[in-house]
Amino acid sequence: MRSQLSLLEYLIGQRGPRIHIRQFINWDKTIVIDNLFYVKPATIWEVARVIKAASMTGIHVRATGAGHTRSPLYPDEGHIMMDVRALKRHDGPDMELHKPGSTWNAPTWSGYVVEMRLMDARGRLRRFTIESHTELMKALMCNLGMMGIMYDITIQVNGTLIAKVQNQFIPLEDLFYNQTNLRETVTSHFLTEISWYPFNSVTPEEEEVFLHNNTVLDSWRVGRDLVWLRTIVLADSVPDGYTIKGPGFLPTGGSLSGGNITGILRGKGALAIAKELPSVSYHYLVDAFPTLNIPIHGSETSAAFVLNIDNQFSRPFRAFQFMTEKVERQIKTMGSSPLNAFLPRFLQNMDCLLCFGNNGIQQDDDSGRSMVIDFLAPPTQFGFYDTAADFVHKFRQEKIRPHWAKRHTDIPGIVDIIKETYGDNINKFTKLKFDSGIDRCGIFMNKYLMEIFGRPQNYFKWC
Repeated sequence: MRSQLSLLEYLIGQRGPRIHIRQFINWDKTIVIDNLFYVKPATIWEVARVIKAASMTGIHVRATGAGHTRSPLYPDEGHIMMDVRALKRHDGPDMELHKPGSTWNAPTWSGYVVEMRLMDARGRLRRFTIESHTELMKALMCNLGMMGIMYDITIQVNGTLIAKVQNQFIPLEDLFYNQTNLRETVTSHFLTEISWYPFNSVTPEEEEVFLHNNTVLDSWRVGRDLVWLRTIVLADSVPDGYTIKGPGFLPTGGSLSGGNITGILRGKGALAIAKELPSVSYHYLVDAFPTLNIPIHGSETSAAFVLNIDNQFSRPFRAFQFMTEKVERQIKTMGSSPLNAFLPRFLQNMDCLLCFGNNGIQQDDDSGRSMVIDFLAPPTQFGFYDTAADFVHKFRQEKIRPHWAKRHTDIPGIVDIIKETYGDNINKFTKLKFDSGIDRCGIFMNKYLMEIFGRPQNYFKWC
């Protein structure tokens, strides 16, 4: 790598950014890359110098930012990791967006993208819009870093809306084991976020017995646990006695599921932290989505998978039952839980080739919405990956797919499952990428993406 480093430095030149050989460990310590080239450009012209040097040497480039991905989308060993956190726009100010939310009545940020500028594999700054490049934008709005280095995006802006946020705590059996109530709860709100921290209803007597001999009494049952239900509805005005609040931050006590208690007693502590939030508050919608105070080095990772929602909510209902039964069985037989938190989220689908909330992925009696289920636990927690794998294979015939940014490569056969679910969308994406000329040689891909999308067509002709 030292000889490659010298060549890269020569090609980038003295006016370009410094490049180093580094080891990289991601924020939750689930991704470790022993040797890669690290560069942190400050201008788009420095980005161009790095990309041109990479193209001439055949070294691949992957961009990373401030987001906390846990997936195999990072660079491979020997590739260039381009840290874009210091990148400044040359023709306008920077704007920081709040954490995205997923809602029943709206897609994620990707669904609002109307324009994008990016640096392609030849070091050209290019501009694409929804009006002029309608089909290509379906690939660009979720491109997994394969369409160059994104410089800026323009999103659709709507008027200011007032949101009523409500935090409730209800018995699990009233929601997870009541299909009608589950459907009506989710469909009647602009946003519904469900959070279950297993074993949170443990009584003092049950806790004492567990601490003494690691035994869970038969008196505890999963349906008794409380589920944190956070909902948003849009409001015309703020009623008397309330004021508009800013963003709400949830203290996590050093872990994403909350609290510093270890083992399955964590659920009780996590629930107590959630109960610190007001039962009702009013915000401007952009401030209404919950924000976690995430620790710099997390102690937990997550695996997340997506399913279509049918109009009768049969699929979410079956998914919830499958997971609660799995968790209850391990708690009762082994005194441990395969996960610290179970976090279902709901979103409107969009016209986007690789988005997991995807209008092109259909099931019978489809509602046009998708459900993301996030499993949260330390990566070494017993049963975590096995339970996630069982869940994926249980719903394999129902077009299950991973959340791209979460852990999923530990699932046996996941590449084949992705290909089955996305089907022809993968071919459409690959063709649009090639025909656009953004990257005909795949310099923005890594080995994992090559497994899914294959080597670019006519690779040896163009590259």
